[in-house]
Amino acid sequence: MEIKVSRNEEMRAMRRDGHVLKDIAQVFGVSAGRVWQIVGPGRVKYAKPKPAHKTLEGRFWEKVDKEGPIHPTLGTRCFVWTGSLTGIGYGHITTGSRYDRASHPEICRDREGYSQMEAHRVAWMLKNGKIPDGIDVLHKCDNRSCVNCEHLFLGTAKDNDRDAVAKGRKKHVNGRWAKV
Repeated sequence: MEIKVSRNEEMRAMRRDGHVLKDIAQVFGVSAGRVWQIVGPGRVKYAKPKPAHKTLEGRFWEKVDKEGPIHPTLGTRCFVWTGSLTGIGYGHITTGSRYDRASHPEICRDREGYSQMEAHRVAWMLKNGKIPDGIDVLHKCDNRSCVNCEHLFLGTAKDNDRDAVAKGRKKHVNGRWAKV
């Protein structure tokens, strides 16, 4: 028994194979408009290649300017974050997609869904791995948008206060911290 294929199905098959409307119309003796009604959008789906998903590391480094200013005492360039900034000047990046979880589970492990992470913390984790609980990533260069790991170090909140006092950014007045 032979299976009959309808004329419309034959038109759709030709369109999927890449034939233009005019050629299909000639084969079937109809107008190109009629062919369009039969095989037009919504009737035949063409597979478009999906764009490759970027890893967290790929998305991160495309938002970094490695030609930032040279720090006077460190002698190396700040890698300036060119992505979005928090209100106080720290860079941040969205993490937590399934692609981020697959490429860098150590960064996304403790978080559910999407979340914003400070860019300098992500830079540290991409190079050095997980940051212990209760530990901050501090800047030697005091540039909040810098993500150069040579300019970053780990410390506690108390270490950060000591660093600020040593560099003259803070002082202790009447039992409270004050900006200089």
